[in-house]
Amino acid sequence: MRSLPTTVTVAAAIQENGPVGMLVGSFAYVSSDPMLVGFFGDHRSRTLSRLLDEPAWSFNVLNSDHYSVVDAFRGPVEQRFARLTWTRSARDLPLIRDCLVSIEAVRHSILPAGDHTLVLAEVVDVHWPGESVEPLLYHNGTTTTVHRECRSEPATTGAPR
Repeated sequence: MRSLPTTVTVAAAIQENGPVGMLVGSFAYVSSDPMLVGFFGDHRSRTLSRLLDEPAWSFNVLNSDHYSVVDAFRGPVEQRFARLTWTRSARDLPLIRDCLVSIEAVRHSILPAGDHTLVLAEVVDVHWPGESVEPLLYHNGTTTTVHRECRSEPATTGAPR
């Protein structure tokens, strides 16, 4: 399944000792009514269990300049935010600077799914950077981005919703 390209997203929350977060390669928009997003977390992840202790999360979809964020999240959980530029939202959730989009959400439901857990969250706020940036993608075990010269303009009719 590594050959299926996905966005690279940081799922995060604030705990007593500060922010905690993990890289997610399965983040997705799920529903518009209610507005839901979700991801699949591996049962083996110790960070997932810490996130699931919290009632709300931020989802920071990384842009093509965020390779350093990916590197930071390969390190110990307690040090992941130390080298990043981030702020606390009004809801006390960690928002990483210059993301493609950052979403604040509250727990909707948690469901077992094989060796993963499906985490669904209801969106309560969305933060756009105000400028067009390219997403950071995960594909075949590496991070990559969309090459501008390969992009085409979206169709005005018949495009999927």
